[in-house]
Amino acid sequence: MSSPTLPTVLSVPAVSKPTEVADQVPTQASRSARLVRVAVFCVLAGGGVALDLASKWWIFAWRTWDQFNQPWWIVQDHFGVQTTINPGALFGMGAGYTAGFVALSFVALVVIAYFVFVRTQVLDLWLTTALGLVTGGILGNLYDRLGLWRDATVPPFVGAGVRDWILVQFQGVPFFDPWPNFNIADCCLVVGACLLAIHSLRGDPKDCGTEKKTAPARG
Repeated sequence: MSSPTLPTVLSVPAVSKPTEVADQVPTQASRSARLVRVAVFCVLAGGGVALDLASKWWIFAWRTWDQFNQPWWIVQDHFGVQTTINPGALFGMGAGYTAGFVALSFVALVVIAYFVFVRTQVLDLWLTTALGLVTGGILGNLYDRLGLWRDATVPPFVGAGVRDWILVQFQGVPFFDPWPNFNIADCCLVVGACLLAIHSLRGDPKDCGTEKKTAPARG
C-alpha cells in the first residue's frame, strides 16, 4: 500500500499591508502641500518687494527733487502723490533709530525664514500668505533704511530714511488730516499683520479637526 501524498504548501508572496500604502499617501500629499506653501510665500515676498521698489523708483523719478514734498492730487484734497522721506518707522515714530529698525528687520526675517523653510508643518495657507506679505514689506523698507537707493543725484537736504509717496487726506477728520504718507511696503506690512491677528484669533483649523475626530461618541 502506497503512503499517502501530503499536499505541497506553496509559498505565497508577501503582500504589502494596506496601512503601509495609506501611510505613504499622506506623506506625499503633505510634502506637496509644503512645497506649494513655500512657493506661495516666495511669490508674495518677492512680488511685494519688487512692486514696492519699482513704484518708489518710478514715482521719485517722475516727481523730481524740485517737486519734493509737494502734493499732486488724483482726487483733489483727498488722494494724491507726495514724495517724502520717513526717518522712522510707521507714522514717523522712532526717528533717529535707524540702526535699531535695521537690526529688528533682520531678526524678523530670520524668524520668518525658520518657520517657512524649517518648520513648514506649522504653516497653513493663511499664515503663509501673511508671512509672505510681511516679508515683502520688511525687505522693501529695509532696502531704503540701508540707504541703497541713494546716489549722486540726491540733494543734500534730503535725509536718510524710507521713501514714502502715497498721500491720503480728509480735512477735519481725526488722524486723516493728513494721514502720514506711506508706500507699498507699508501696505504689505499692515495687511500681513492683520492676517496674522485674524489667524491667531481663529485658531489652527487642523487642531479643530483633530478635536472633532478624537471626541468621544455620546451615548
